[in-house]
Amino acid sequence: MKNADAYGLFWTVNPQEYEAVLGHWLTDTEFNGLENYHVIARSAFGVLYVWGEKSGYCLTISCPMARYSSRVSRFTGLKMDFGVKAFFSGMNASSNDFGDMFEAAVEKLGRLKSDEMYGFVPALALGGPIEFNNVHKVKIIEHLEFLSQLTPLTDWGFPDY
Repeated sequence: MKNADAYGLFWTVNPQEYEAVLGHWLTDTEFNGLENYHVIARSAFGVLYVWGEKSGYCLTISCPMARYSSRVSRFTGLKMDFGVKAFFSGMNASSNDFGDMFEAAVEKLGRLKSDEMYGFVPALALGGPIEFNNVHKVKIIEHLEFLSQLTPLTDWGFPDY
């Protein structure tokens, strides 16, 4: 897809709208209470990009998989502005396209509104398979809160980079 972000593959978000959702996901993790975290962006399939007020871009949460990867940013303190630029310039379509299903989802289900995402129904945590026929357009906040109640967030186990 030539201009994937125009169709809703990757979104910047109002962090306040995601405060409760992020709180649900982080409740039983090592990150709970460490500092103030904010969702700054998300993918069409419910991957959340999390920014710490002290640590910069530090967390990616794949809500459909209930997995996270953490990172130690080199862009903290006075380098935070450059960290924002590095984050957005490093974003690419392929890293946000869950199983290469985005283009087909747009074609079948239509473009997303700002309060929607493509979600798996039934949810993967309930045994739903990762198949295109199970992709539906859902309300993002409600769906992410629902997913956060199904299974605890687990570390992918990738080494810090």
